[in-house]
Amino acid sequence: MAKNKVIKSSTIIKSLDTPSRDCEWLEYLGEESLRLYPGKNDWRKRLCVTMLRWACNDDSLEIQQFCMHYGIPYITLKNYVDTYSDVKGVYDEVKLRLASRRRIGALKRIYDKDVVFKDLHTYDPEWVEINAYHARLKKEVEERSSGNLMVIMERLDDGGLKEVARHEKKN
Repeated sequence: MAKNKVIKSSTIIKSLDTPSRDCEWLEYLGEESLRLYPGKNDWRKRLCVTMLRWACNDDSLEIQQFCMHYGIPYITLKNYVDTYSDVKGVYDEVKLRLASRRRIGALKRIYDKDVVFKDLHTYDPEWVEINAYHARLKKEVEERSSGNLMVIMERLDDGGLKEVARHEKKN
């Protein structure tokens, strides 16, 4: 028969910065989330609360920061996001909060806009559509300006101009 480990809450809080070799899920969680959901089977709720609380910090900018802060391997977090819908919902919400903070920081010139907008589509799904829209506009402008246009005008008796012919030469 396997022996169950008993972990005291004081041990958990002390080991938040450095996970043990066994990497218990309790070690990945904040103190507040442990108070809210003390049961063993509530680890997903505790993880979700911890992620949301972390995302409220002004210095939280990337998901990888969360993983480094709590010592969670990124691939482990991604596996739980793929497996559990409640964790995925919170993960998506955290990404939107981070995207908003990064975008506002770029608008206030706290962060470099080129760096922020380059990968903003990975945080905010609306930016995928925005990027596609701007790409279509850019393509249309390039297509219109890619050739030479020759317009032959004729001077009228009253001094006005009239278009006689139009020839477009593509490069």
